Amino acid sequence: MNAMNTYERFSRIYNHKEADRVPIIDWLWPSTLERWQREGLPIKIDFQEFFDIDHVGEIRVDNSPQFKKRTVEETEEYIIHTSEFGVTMKDWKHTTSTPQFLDHAIKDPDSWKIAKECMTPSRDRVDWDFLRNNYKNWRKRGSWVEAVLWFGFDITHAWVAGTERI
Repeated sequence: MNAMNTYERFSRIYNHKEADRVPIIDWLWPSTLERWQREGLPIKIDFQEFFDIDHVGEIRVDNSPQFKKRTVEETEEYIIHTSEFGVTMKDWKHTTSTPQFLDHAIKDPDSWKIAKECMTPSRDRVDWDFLRNNYKNWRKRGSWVEAVLWFGFDITHAWVAGTERI
């Protein structure tokens, strides 16, 4: 079987047909890429090309309450900031991991009501400029294009109200 591009590979897999190999997708934490480059990964090459990983374009939809993002504190080692979900979190700059969630804006039925009112679907929740700038290239490259809808237990307990509260 001849080598396939990502789109062909995913299409065959989703249609229960044989492909040249199983699709492989991955996203790197920035510190992983920094380390690999220190260890010899060429800086000017896309890691997906280097490792023959499939290319996936993402159509993202912002389903957050769109709270204002801001920096609370920043040092050489870390940044404490707020997210569009109203989470105050600490992220390390040169080591990547799950953020340390420090506080949540959604704490009770009243704050949930406020957040929910801010989550009304609208066209501005898709970054149309990003799509205009990338979609044709994804298709030309033979990428798989997927919609990313961020929801579920993991999002609710971590990014919305906090594990203990849930």
